[in-house]
This record gives sequence, structure tokens and C-alpha cells, in this order.
Amino acid sequence: MRRSGPWLLALCALAIAFRTLGLGLVQASRDLYAHDFSDTFYLARRWGALELPLWLPNARLGQPFLALLYTQTFYAPRVVTALLFGHVLGPNVMHALHAAWAFAGLFLFGRRLGLTRWAAFIGAAPFSLSPFYVEFAQNLSFASTAAWSGWVFLGAEGVRRRAGPESAAWLSLALGGAFHGGAPEIFLWEVLGVALLLAKPRRRGAAWRWGAAALALGVGLGAIVALPAAELAREYTRPGEAPAGLTEWSMSWTQLLAIVVPDADVPRDGPYWGGVDQRFLFSVFIGALAGLFAVGSVTRRRTWPLLGLLLACVVLSLGRNFAVSELLLQLPPFRFFRYPAKYAVGALCALSLLSGVGFQRLAALARRRRAAASRVVLGTVALFAALAIAGRFGRSGMQSGTGWALVAVVFGAGALLGLRRCAAPVVAGLVVVELLFTPHHQWPRLPLADLLRPSPIAEVLRSEGAGRVSIRVDMDDRDPEASGPWDADDAGDLITLHSRERLSGLRFVEEGLRATSGYGFRDPWRLSEAFRHREGAFALSGVTHFVRNTDDTPRFFGPEPRLTGFEDVWVWRWKEAFPRGWVVQRARVGTDAEAFAALDQPLQALRHEVVIDRGAALDGAPCESSVETTERAPEELHQFVDVCADGYLVLADAWYPGWRVEVDGVRAEPVRAFGFLRAVRVGAGRHEVRWTYRPSSLAVGGAITGACALLVAGLVVSGRRRGAKAAVSPGRG
Repeated sequence: MRRSGPWLLALCALAIAFRTLGLGLVQASRDLYAHDFSDTFYLARRWGALELPLWLPNARLGQPFLALLYTQTFYAPRVVTALLFGHVLGPNVMHALHAAWAFAGLFLFGRRLGLTRWAAFIGAAPFSLSPFYVEFAQNLSFASTAAWSGWVFLGAEGVRRRAGPESAAWLSLALGGAFHGGAPEIFLWEVLGVALLLAKPRRRGAAWRWGAAALALGVGLGAIVALPAAELAREYTRPGEAPAGLTEWSMSWTQLLAIVVPDADVPRDGPYWGGVDQRFLFSVFIGALAGLFAVGSVTRRRTWPLLGLLLACVVLSLGRNFAVSELLLQLPPFRFFRYPAKYAVGALCALSLLSGVGFQRLAALARRRRAAASRVVLGTVALFAALAIAGRFGRSGMQSGTGWALVAVVFGAGALLGLRRCAAPVVAGLVVVELLFTPHHQWPRLPLADLLRPSPIAEVLRSEGAGRVSIRVDMDDRDPEASGPWDADDAGDLITLHSRERLSGLRFVEEGLRATSGYGFRDPWRLSEAFRHREGAFALSGVTHFVRNTDDTPRFFGPEPRLTGFEDVWVWRWKEAFPRGWVVQRARVGTDAEAFAALDQPLQALRHEVVIDRGAALDGAPCESSVETTERAPEELHQFVDVCADGYLVLADAWYPGWRVEVDGVRAEPVRAFGFLRAVRVGAGRHEVRWTYRPSSLAVGGAITGACALLVAGLVVSGRRRGAKAAVSPGRG
């Protein structure tokens, strides 16, 4: 029981923290319903048919799918839970499993640092079982990558202690798993933690060499998604444009206090975007007891890497609220990522581990009746008492939270100093009680069945033979907190509950609709620029219907209103939409600016002339051609055309590198039409045109990943052979 006690307690805590899953209630916060459910639906459908999901045809005139890191295309936990539990319950189950995975990794790392089982539990639980992590499901890929932190640090410690091929192989596997989790910012601070751990003095040279090799292999294992993701970032960002919102969602100084005081930052100050307080992490609370015990670790030399990680992540997370942070965030690699609050996750991880180290040190001092333990513990309790007094003048959350925090540290201090030899399991139990039962702000849990109800709006659209649809429902970033109706009883967000019915976010993907809109990674600049020229872009994109509940209504003549069954959602039908493919006999070569400006022409002019980025100009007389378009797979599209005269076949799908085209089996050169669509030159007569999506970034990345996987396997075999020889050698003597 002594050996299994921490694991059983963690299992019980997990069961309580995620108990609503057994009741059919799930988390479905903004990003979950806006894109994670739909991405998971598509992922499961394609993998269930044994197809590699490279391209998503439903959003933004088509967009890469695998290249979006947060879709976790090759991430086994996402794929397996989606196939077993469905696209809404599956992500919630995966998140619960990641909480267990995070606990196991941090617990084993604590044991590697020399902590007792209960001290390792106290070091792992505040991160993995806390309100912070339980509510972290709203950022699924970030929670997934963060769950690997303990395993990454465990691998780094293995390299530090016994640098060699086998330890490097295990570190590279942990890094590869973290990379496929889909959050490069989290991966970045995990790598920083590895570097700090390897900077400790034991065999530093060998450790650095094998650690660098492990890092290279770990990144190489992720190259199959990393290279397509880099290509996506390049294509979706306007040339010369700096990343937008670099310091949005910065941690405030008050939110640092909220790490150890529940709800100290409630209500959060300022607007949703650009406010004083960040809104990325719904909760940052990992326990007052974590703060109490972490103080005891400060003077321990073996904790210096964790202290360094804590300090670095705190500084980075403050963003616009700290001048040093603002300066650092302008430097690579940090300047490539938005939202400094993401780095706070590293601070929470480091503080959690420090609490385990600090508890063990303080407990040892208390058993020897050292006055130092009493001074540290009682001094920290006095600090929390002062916070409780000062909190009476703070935010409403701080007024109540400081009282709860003080109660927790008083009980924790009493158990540590009073029980001494049997303090560890009692304190571990107090940690669990604090994390699970301290009142804190949380996302509503909503009925699974309601989130799966099909959309009556989609039924209307299908009955009218909708082509592409322009959808703007409930996702109003200008005022996210007032983008639709809220439950008057505060029992849940009605927008979220009815998100599929209302086609909010990307949930139109689950209905099989194709739309011009998208959500998630930044909007592609070419589409954003094109749709500034509203009528022309909508016509060329084949938009037959508009769905709205914001003020972004069609602002041109022609669309006819339809009823939807929702009093605040409207549908318009438009008859001027172009077909998905058509042929023009006039073409001129122009810059992007000229191509987008051409969208302001009358629709009749757009039907007969195209602006292309390269190729031969044409000045033929307009004539009638026929085009039949069939899609055999999202990555393969066939067009059968009967062309009256030489021209360009325009396809109303998004321009993106990696799309190849053949005309009658002969490779042809695709050109960019109107700055955002695809086209190809065709001669007079009947032709079969075949479009296929085969990005070279995937081929190169896949080759690198395959080679790295073989190298990792070779390192494991080599390490095992060296170990076997070392074990045999003494016997020969």
C-alpha cells in the first residue's frame, strides 16, 4: 500500500476532477466548440476510412489540415479517442488521459530527483490535478504538449546522469511526443527546461552533446508536420508583415498572485482582447499549498534549473506588463508566437515540482526539530495572513480567495510541523482536497447529447442545393462576450450548447457544408484581402447563401432572405454565384494589387476576364464552354471540360502551394487567379483536368521523420548492446 498509495490517491483525484464525463457532461468552451470538435470529426472520418487527412475542403475555400499543428493529425491519443468516443466526447476523454499522463511524468521525474513517493506526489499533483489543468481543455493542443513536460524532464535527467545513445533516444521520443501535441510555444519552454537541467555539472560536455542530438531527433520526429506548418505560416502571413497581437493576453501582476490564491484575478480587468488581464488561461490556480512548500526549495542547489525555468517563464508571461518581457518577446524565437500567457504554463509546472522538493526538505528539517523549518513555514503562513488582510481591498475574487488560501496553508503547516513522521500522506491528502474542493471559476459542463444535435439551418441549405456558404454566426471577435444570448440562470452558455445547430465556429464541417469562413490559425491574408471586395469575391467563390447573426450582412443588391427557425439567425439566398469551375478566353498578367482591384468590376466582366500572376496573356472572344467538376477525395479533384477556344480554366478553390495539375495526363503549370483562386491554361476541345494536393513540404518532412525514427531505434539497440557488454565484462575478469 505504501508503494501504490500515491497512485491510488491520484486515480481517485482524477475520477473526481473528471466525474462529469460519466454523467454525459462535457467541456465545450470557445476553442473546443469553435474548431476542436469539428477538426476531430474530420480527423476521425478520414482516419476511419484509412485516409491521410491533408486538406480540409470545407473551410476558407479549402485549407491545409495536417499543417495546422493543433489538429494533431499524427497524434495517437487524439486519433484513438476520436475513433472510440466520437468527436465531442473524445477530446474530453483525451484531456482526462493527459492529466493522468502529466501526473505520471512529473511523479517519475520527482522520484528521479530523489523525492519520496509522497513528496513526488506533492510535486506532481498541483500541476496535473489542479483547476488550471482541468479547465485547460479549452486549449487542447497546449494541454496535450504540457502533459509531456514531466517525461521530457525525466529524459533530460537521464541524459545528465548517464549520457549515451539509449538515454538520448528516450529523451528524443519524449520531445517528439510533445512536438506532435501541437503547441510549439509549450515545446519551447520544455526545451528551455532541458537545457537548464543539462547545465548541471555532472559530465556536462557529454550531456550537452547527447542532449543536442536528442533535441535534433525530437524535432526531426515532428518534421512531418513541422515543415507543412512552416509553409502554412509563410503563405498565410502577408510578406513583410509582423505577427499581430504579439503581447495580447499578457499575464498581469494580479494573475501571478492568482496562482496560489483562488480567483484572485476575478473579475478580470479590461476587454476580452487587449485587456490588462489575459484571457487565454481560464484558471491559473495550482494551490496555496504549492506556494507554501515551494518556498522551502529555494536554497536547494538541485532545484536551480527549476527555479531558472520558473523565473524565465514568469518574465516572458508578463508581456506588455513588464518592460523586460516586451523586449524579450521581440527576439526570435519568441517573436514568432502570440499570447505571452502561454509561457505561464511553464512557470506553473516548475512551481509544482518545486513544491515537492520543498516539502521533502521542510519535512526532513521538522523531523530533526530544526527551528529553520518552523521559521520558513510560519513565515509563509504569516505572508498569506497578510494577503488575506490586504485582499479585503482587492477584487471580489481576491476577497474570498485569500481566506480560502489562508485556511489551506494553516492546515498544511499544522500537518507538517505537528505530525512530522506521518505528515507526508496527510499533506498529500490536503493537497488533493484543496485542488478539488476550493471554490473557483470554471467552465460550464454541458450535456453531450445537446452538442450533437444536427442543424436545422444546414437542412434548409441542403434542401436548396447550397454551394458555398458565407457563415458568420456567434464568433464576433470585436465583442466576444456579447456575441449571442447567454443563459439567464448562468447554467451554461446557450451559444455553446446550440453551436452545431447554429453553425457556430467550424461546426458546419460536421454538416458537410463548404464555407468561405474559418476559425483557428490566422486568416490567410489573400482571402482577407479578396473579401474586402465583397460582391466580386463572393461571386467568384460560388457563394449561394449567407448565414448571419451579426451586423456583417450582405451589403449589396440581390440576396433574398429565408427563415431558419432561430429568431436571431438569418439566411439569404443569392443567385449570382459563379460555378465551381468556368473557362475564360481573356487573361492578363498582373500584380496581387491589380488582381484584387479587379474584383471591384461588374460581375459580367469577371465572367469573361481573369487576372493571373504569371503565364501568357489572352485576348480571345468570349464563348460558351462546359465544365463538370467531381471530387474523388479532398486531395484529388477532376474536371471534365469542353472548351470552345483557348482559355484559362478557373477553379473556385483557394490557391495554395502543393496543388498540382495535369491536363489529359500531362503536367501543367497552375497559376493564381484574382490573387486567391487557382487556374490552368487549356486549349480548345475536350479535356480531363486532374488536380492533386501533394505538398513537397510533406514529402521532405516525412522523409526526415522516417530517417529520425530509424536513428532513434538504432540508438536504443546500440544502448542496449553497450549495456549488455558492460554487464558481461566484470564477469570475465
